[in-house]
Amino acid sequence: MGSSPGARLELAPGRRGEARLLDAAGHLILRWPPQGGAPPAAVAYPADPLAAGAALVEASDDAAAGQEKAALARAVKARRAALERRAEAVRGDLGRLGSVARLQKTGQLLLAQAARVPRGAAKALLDDWETGGKIEVALDPSRPAKAQAEVFFAKARRYQRGEAVMRARLAETERALSAIAALEADVAAAEARPESLDPLAQRARSLGVSRAELAGAGEPGTSGARAPGAGRPAPRRPFHAYRSASGAAILVGRGAEDNDALTTKHARPHDLWLHAKGVTGSHVVVPLAKGASCPADVLVDAATLAAHFSDARGEAVCEVSYVQRRYVRKPRGAAPGAVVFDREKVIAVRIEGDRLSRLLATKDEG
Repeated sequence: MGSSPGARLELAPGRRGEARLLDAAGHLILRWPPQGGAPPAAVAYPADPLAAGAALVEASDDAAAGQEKAALARAVKARRAALERRAEAVRGDLGRLGSVARLQKTGQLLLAQAARVPRGAAKALLDDWETGGKIEVALDPSRPAKAQAEVFFAKARRYQRGEAVMRARLAETERALSAIAALEADVAAAEARPESLDPLAQRARSLGVSRAELAGAGEPGTSGARAPGAGRPAPRRPFHAYRSASGAAILVGRGAEDNDALTTKHARPHDLWLHAKGVTGSHVVVPLAKGASCPADVLVDAATLAAHFSDARGEAVCEVSYVQRRYVRKPRGAAPGAVVFDREKVIAVRIEGDRLSRLLATKDEG
């Protein structure tokens, strides 16, 4: 460590020893322990000033390495928890596949008995020919009952088409969980030394632990010091972040109110905004540099996510609207997630299973 001309080091040996670096005028530059706190009581500092200085440095390094290990363990544990939540969500989606037969049956019964349903009815009580009982079905009063049978058939088809993607995502998530559990065990068993922790931090990064989380874990090239407010949970983001094949960020709103926050508070005027056309769905934002246009492959990736996180999920082709964020407005009094926009462009995106699986695997829970 370099110092100013005339700087001097003062050492006070002993169990409550202190090291101070002073400038030529006697002003304090650096002190260990900080703010006069006592060093660990277990450290006995020898009377020799040079040996005392070496002991202080060693105690400082040991303390920093211990903090680094603890922070790395917290980051890995948080990643495991995020993967467990993802696996549970996908299992929930797969659980809905059991309703395919019920949806198909309801569509068939409604198609066959539509003539008995009064025009403008909000519900229908259909005869279940299999059980001899009744099935109550909610209807849209503005549409003929027979036409609404296709709604049930379409939903069943969406669930069936999405099964392969969901099973692939679950398998990938379970593989990541296995790898992160092994890493968690290795971190627990590792010595609190940089040469042991640095490779583990690299493994954590390859398994999706963010650089921001690892910064607190003493990732090479970062300070192990905790930032002000460290230890408090980070504020919840209103979006999940995904990555295109080129590494570009794609932000997807987590719900109706989150859509509003993403669009009105996080997206910048020059960012690209997307939404599945004509259906309810998540707002999607591609952050762009001012004056930059969105690359074609990133546009297709973002449109694929917009289609997937909408009521068009499972359709083979979906139209997606996209505009610069500056042309999206939130009308006063509009429902959560409801916006209007101008200068719309539309892309018809064909949903490719491999592309969707790749995108979903990059999810940063945030």
